[in-house]
Amino acid sequence: ERALSADGRRVFVKLAWADGGATRLDYFFAAGFGQPCGERDFLGLAGGVGRGSGPAKDWQGVIEGFYTWQPGENLRISPDVQLLFGEGFNGSPGIRVVAGLRVGLVF
Repeated sequence: ERALSADGRRVFVKLAWADGGATRLDYFFAAGFGQPCGERDFLGLAGGVGRGSGPAKDWQGVIEGFYTWQPGENLRISPDVQLLFGEGFNGSPGIRVVAGLRVGLVF
């Protein structure tokens, strides 16, 4: 992760590898960008690609967008949407949309 400027803009890069059954992916690469919005809020966008660890070794990708809203000093609420694409979704190709909500306490 690297800060781009004093105003809080950031980029990140992740590379992961797993040997064996620890995860459903053997290889994973992701990169993203984030930017503060207001005093405590944050907006981010990322993309990634990974190779499945199953016998077919299918490639899968993801694009994710999230917004972190911090209404007070001790609470963070972060909705996100992921667009998953590629082979290996229960044996069928296609695109899946996954939405989530993370809630965190800051102390």
